[in-house]
Amino acid sequence: MGISAVSVTDDKWRAIVNNDKSYDRKFLYAVKTTGIFCRPSCKSRPPKRENIRIFKTAEQALAEHFRPCKRCKPTGQRLPDHEWIACVTEYVNHNYMGCTPLQYRLLKSKKAQMEVYSMTIQTSKTIYWSLLTYEDWNLYIAATSEGLCYVGSPDQPVAELTAWAGRRYPGSSLVEEAAFLQPYAKELVEYFRGERTRFTIPFDIQGTAFQRAVWDALCDIPYGETQSYSDIAHAIQKPASVRAVGAAIGANPILITVPCHRVIGKNGTLTGYRGGLDMKVKLLQLERG
Repeated sequence: MGISAVSVTDDKWRAIVNNDKSYDRKFLYAVKTTGIFCRPSCKSRPPKRENIRIFKTAEQALAEHFRPCKRCKPTGQRLPDHEWIACVTEYVNHNYMGCTPLQYRLLKSKKAQMEVYSMTIQTSKTIYWSLLTYEDWNLYIAATSEGLCYVGSPDQPVAELTAWAGRRYPGSSLVEEAAFLQPYAKELVEYFRGERTRFTIPFDIQGTAFQRAVWDALCDIPYGETQSYSDIAHAIQKPASVRAVGAAIGANPILITVPCHRVIGKNGTLTGYRGGLDMKVKLLQLERG
């Protein structure tokens, strides 16, 4: 039994047999013989007790490679088919370039689908947001109870934030709350003033394992210095994945604090930046004093 699974107690077994909806928020059960996990209220035929594993969350069941039941939808979220296909295709193309056609098909049907699905069914969260204004800087920032999750492009409407939240945290609520964002705004303003060279605020940054590896490598670039996409690819031990590194950098949701502006072309030229090249130039000039 995995560390995330718990025993099938009598009360849980009765809930499964009786399709007791009152237990839906208490646990999920997976069936070892089918590889599927369900809510206790699922109307599917009850499995044998010895074939059941109990999980507290959908993420735990997904981590053990069980698939969500199509009938009771235990994850609570489902992407439209066209969005799901697009997400899987993009993930495989960005993270597994150079594999054989057979490997590509296997990844597309198994590993990539599991990782992307796990990433996009995050438990609904409350996302607090505010407009940060300092001198000529005007950008939206957002955070969950776990940390900063978004820093937007300058002078963009709040629609940029809401569109991002809808993709990354489907079903979550957005609450305008300047007081909640104050600790994050404080460190960003200190950075703009040239008084801060590193951030101590917590992050709540969601992405694939590959994306997180890239974003961690960005945070290792010293203040005032730059690296190339190739440097980042080597840093994460994926030297042949330069294009995939570029895609992950472009997907970075928290500008400035995860310093993707410090990545430039191998020949020293400035390249694309989600916040726009003007912002990139401005940040690099700020750091170089």
